[in-house]
This record gives sequence, structure tokens and C-alpha cells, in this order.
Amino acid sequence: MNNIDRILDDFEEYCTNEIVSGKARSYKLAIKYLCDYLKITQFDNESIAKIENTANLLKDYNISTYQEVLSFLTKRRQSSYLLKGWINAGVNQFLRFMN
Repeated sequence: MNNIDRILDDFEEYCTNEIVSGKARSYKLAIKYLCDYLKITQFDNESIAKIENTANLLKDYNISTYQEVLSFLTKRRQSSYLLKGWINAGVNQFLRFMN
């Protein structure tokens, strides 16, 4: 199991205990899919900052980053994670978890 998988499993457990278990898996997958888009292969300070910065950009539907992420996820049939707000919600929880 690599760094990302281990941390995401721990994150899912954190979400299950701290939030509502039904959201835990969605948050975990939202972070995983964002990492896939960003080509993040391990979590460190730089990758965490990249996740946070990208999530902030994804709040604006009219910018190219949003459209690029949407296109990436649509090709993988995962666009609902962006369209339904799971990515931004997941990132908010993930940043709390990582602190």
C-alpha cells in the first residue's frame, strides 16, 4: 500500500468517526480523484498546498481549471464528485485531518 492509499484509508476512518459515515467514502474518493488529476503520488507539504489551491480554484465554475477538472472527471465517469461539491467538501475535511 502506498502513501496515498494508506493516508486516504486513515482519512476515510477519520470521516466515519468525525462526520457521517455515509460521506466518508465519497470524501475519500473525491480526494483520490483530485489527486489523480493533479498527478499527486504522495502527500507532503507541497502536494497538500496544491490540493488546497486547486480546490479554491474549483469554486469558480467559469475558470479554465474548473473546466479542465470537469473534463478529466467526465472522461472517467466521475464528474458528479465535482458537480455535487464532493471535492470541495472533501478537501475541507482533508485539510482538517492533515493538520
